[in-house]
Amino acid sequence: MAGRCRDVATRQARCGKIDMADTGGQIGAAARDLLGVVMETESRERQETSALLDTVALLSDMPAHGLVRGQVGAIVEALDPETLLVEFSDDEGRAYAIASCPRDDLLFLRTVPRAA
Repeated sequence: MAGRCRDVATRQARCGKIDMADTGGQIGAAARDLLGVVMETESRERQETSALLDTVALLSDMPAHGLVRGQVGAIVEALDPETLLVEFSDDEGRAYAIASCPRDDLLFLRTVPRAA
C-alpha cells in the first residue's frame, strides 16, 4: 500500500518543491558538480595563500623541535612554495621554537569570519 500511495502521501509534505529523483538525477548531478568546483577552489585557495603572521596549528609532532600536534604558531617566512618558517611562542610572546614546517603539516586557522 505504501508504494501505491507514495506520491499522494508525500505530495503535501513537499509543498511543490522539486524532488531530485523526479528529474532523472540531472539537478542532483549539476549541484554535485558545482559544489565540487567550489570546494576544490576553496581548498586550493587555502593551500596557496599564506601571509606573514597567519596563525597555523601543527598537524603532526615535530620531536626535533619539542613540538607536538596541535601547537599554534605564526608564519614568519615562506621558505619555498612547500615550506614555511613558523614561530611558536608562549602567552608572554617569548618564542620557544622556530621551525621550518611543510605546508601539508599545517592547519591554517582563520580568525576572521568568511561568508559561507
